[in-house]
Amino acid sequence: MSRRSKRLILLVLGVPNVIAGAWAVLAPVNWYEDFPGWSPRLVSALPP
Repeated sequence: MSRRSKRLILLVLGVPNVIAGAWAVLAPVNWYEDFPGWSPRLVSALPP
């Protein structure tokens, strides 16, 4: 596997995690109530 394809795979895996992390940092209440953004509400089902 080439170095370029490894970087592309890391980018594809990293971008969604950065988006979810930024959402959690910038709007924690909204993230807690709405994560993952569609049904079922995974995080708010757990106690804080």
